[in-house]
Amino acid sequence: MLSDAQIVLEIIKMINSLLIEALSWISFCVLAKRLVTDKPEVEHQTTAPMCYSILTVMLFFVAVVLLTAGLLGQQSWAAESKLTKEFELCIETAPFKATNRISQSKQLNPDDLQKHFDEFDQIFRETGLPPIWDGAKLVPWRIYHQESIMIAQACHESLGITQPQQQLRGTYAKPVWDPRSEIWMDRSRGLSTP
Repeated sequence: MLSDAQIVLEIIKMINSLLIEALSWISFCVLAKRLVTDKPEVEHQTTAPMCYSILTVMLFFVAVVLLTAGLLGQQSWAAESKLTKEFELCIETAPFKATNRISQSKQLNPDDLQKHFDEFDQIFRETGLPPIWDGAKLVPWRIYHQESIMIAQACHESLGITQPQQQLRGTYAKPVWDPRSEIWMDRSRGLSTP
C-alpha cells in the first residue's frame, strides 16, 4: 500500500510526463502550422482546429491532475496534523513534559561552568545527542527520555501510527521520537533501549 506522500510523488511524476507530452504536441502544432501555410486553405482549416482541440484536452487533463494532487496533498496534510494533535495529547504524561515544573533544587554556580561544559561535551561525544538537565545534573538524552519513548511507543500503538516519521508533523516526526529509529535501536553506544 502506498503512503499519501508516495501517491503525491507518483502524481507529480505523471504531471511531469503530461507536460512533456503537451510540449511535444505544441511543437507538432507549430510545425504543422508552418507546413500548412504552403498548402491550400482547406487543409489549413482542418489541421489547426485539430491541434487546438488536442492541446485543449491535454491542458484540461493536466489541470484535473493538478487539482487532484492538490486535494490529495491537502487531505494528507490535514490527516497528519490531526494525528499529530492526537499524539501530543497522548504524550502529555511523558516525564519530559514535567521538566519545566521541576524546581531548581540545585543552584548552579558560575565557577562550575567549565565542569558542566566538559561534562556536556563528553556526553555529547559519547552518545551523539545533547544531554538534558534534570534539575540536578546532566543526563544522557536516551536515558532521560527512556520512559518518554516507551510512552510514545504506546501512543503510536493506540493511535495506529506505524511510521511516525511519515505520519506525524513537526518535532514528533523526527527520528528521536520514533522508537524504531536508529537512535533507539543502536545498542553499540552502551545505553539501554526500550
